[in-house]
Formats: sequence, structure tokens, C-alpha cells
Amino acid sequence: MGSLSREILLVHKDDYVRVRAVPTKHTSTYIFCHAKGQKAADWISIVEPLRNLGIADHIAFVFPYLDSRPTDRSNLQALPEAATLVQKLVTEEIGFGVKADRIAVGGDEDGFETALLAVLNSDTKIAGLIGLTGGLRLGNKLRVFRKSGNAETPVFVIERSQEHRVVGGKKLSETIGQPIGGWIVCNGAAETKVETLLSDQGIETMSSFLRKNLPVEMS
Repeated sequence: MGSLSREILLVHKDDYVRVRAVPTKHTSTYIFCHAKGQKAADWISIVEPLRNLGIADHIAFVFPYLDSRPTDRSNLQALPEAATLVQKLVTEEIGFGVKADRIAVGGDEDGFETALLAVLNSDTKIAGLIGLTGGLRLGNKLRVFRKSGNAETPVFVIERSQEHRVVGGKKLSETIGQPIGGWIVCNGAAETKVETLLSDQGIETMSSFLRKNLPVEMS
């Protein structure tokens, strides 16, 4: 995805790094959770290609600092604290003046499951979720945390590999009870290297999600 050639304004806080929206244009926020083995700052590299497409100048990107140590993904033990942080960040964005329906949440692998737990277990209705996964393993366990607030919030999935798929779009909808806004298959397994975190196809899919759910507001 290349090096950052446009000015990227970063704000470092105790529990997240923030890429500010272009000054005077901020109307929306996208909170993205990294996977185990990754760092929050790894995902800053997605901002420039999204902005180069002309659809993200108004969006602030927030990357929370989550536990990056490998854990057993078959249980929920590591997720509640991380999900609570995501809910806190959503609340903070609303406090900053961002409307709840102008906030999206997403993540990669374990981070996607964190995002799902945070949103499903919240009464604050947001714009949508988008995640990358090679196999979502906690769908049926996450269902028990669902509240009514985001019952109709769409989930968009970028599937990295068919051969590792645990639940497809239809089954995911059935297991967690959420409407699936889109299910796109991209090549490539999960990586920790910055340049391979998201393919060009993945960037285009994410940009389509942002265009639909966090569109530029016309004055």
C-alpha cells in the first residue's frame, strides 16, 4: 500500500492512536481493532489509500491498543475488556459531537470478534461493522450477548480464504442473528506485516463499505 505521502495527523492517547479527519471536515469515525500479533499502529497504513479514493477525508480513524499476545481463539476470555474499551471509544466520539449513526466499528480476526462483541452488547445504534477474517469461530457464542440496539446493524465481511472458512455469510447471519450487508472473498491469509494486512481488493471493499455507511455529507 506504499508509504504515507499525504499528511497524516496522529493523536496518541493512553488507549488508542487516532488519525484525525482532514481539518474542518470531521463528521464520522471508524474504530478498527487489530488482531493478535499486530499493533494498533500497523493499521494506520490503510488510511492513505482510502483517502486517495476521495471517500475518507471526513472520517477520523481510531485504532485502540488491544492485547497483542496470542491466545486461544476458541473462548471469550480475552474479549470482554477489549470490547469495553471499544464501547468507551464510541461513547467518547459521541461526546465529541459525532452522531452515533456516523460511527462504524470493525477489526481483523480476533479484533473483528472484539468489534462484534462490543456492538452486539451495546444499546447504542451505530452505522455498521466491517471485519476481516479467515474464519469467525465465535459466532454462536456471541449471539447470547446481543441487545436490541444493534439488532438491525449490518455486518460486512472480507473473507481472506475459503479453505479456512468456519461460517459463511448465511450461516454467520443465522448464528449471530445479524443482517449481513456483504460477504466478499479476498485472497491471502492473515498477516502481521503492514504491507500485506489488506490487499487492494480489500481496500476497495472497505471503501465501498465506507461510501455506503459513512458517506460524505453534502452541505
